Amino acid sequence: MKKILIAASNDNDRKLLTYYIKKYFVAELIFANNANSAINMLTLEPDIIFYDSYMEEGEVFINYCKKDGYDIPIIAITSLNEVDIMEKLYSLGVMSYLAKPFNSFHLYEKLEELFK
Repeated sequence: MKKILIAASNDNDRKLLTYYIKKYFVAELIFANNANSAINMLTLEPDIIFYDSYMEEGEVFINYCKKDGYDIPIIAITSLNEVDIMEKLYSLGVMSYLAKPFNSFHLYEKLEELFK
């Protein structure tokens, strides 16, 4: 069973992602609402990370993942019109993004590819 870390400070984002993931896939979900908590959750060895681009110290989290050799796909959660933020996140090592408001089909496509 895949393990997914949802690192998001927004409770609504966590609830929506949980709903859609459970609707389509069987996965163990773990949660973090800040960067320090997300770093601690890496010891649970998640297979996929959803990361809220608005999470305080989120860049610290991404840098920690890449610096310490974690090879975990990171999908950023962001608003539609944040091209400059996405370019920065891609340069840090984020694999992909999921635009808000969430589109369940896009989420399904991303997870289906990662669950193969």
